[in-house]
Amino acid sequence: MKILLGVAEVKKADIQILADSVNSDKITIRNEADLYNKAKAIRDRILNEVEQEVKNISKVKIEKAQQDLKKLEPAFLNKDDRVRKIKGMIISAINRAINEKDSGAIIELKKLIEKLENILFD
Repeated sequence: MKILLGVAEVKKADIQILADSVNSDKITIRNEADLYNKAKAIRDRILNEVEQEVKNISKVKIEKAQQDLKKLEPAFLNKDDRVRKIKGMIISAINRAINEKDSGAIIELKKLIEKLENILFD
């Protein structure tokens, strides 16, 4: 009752976070400390969810960067080594296309064949 009368010392942000929470109609508050603790618990849960989402995004970006790096050729490979590497990548793309019905592998395969053609005939 003190909260509704404006007599209690509570932060507006704490009241707002409780009001915006999913089960705000089921939250009961006994006193100022209870309000603070419940608001803090909600803030902590939200922060943990955001941090987890950031970690997931970072993990996906790191994995993609690692895959991209694997596709790059070392700067000092000789022609035969480059041809062998592309040959292996072509075989891998063919296997993915056939075994996994991966249409992206067909696109990759076309690019690899073009790359092989450039190495062999340039």
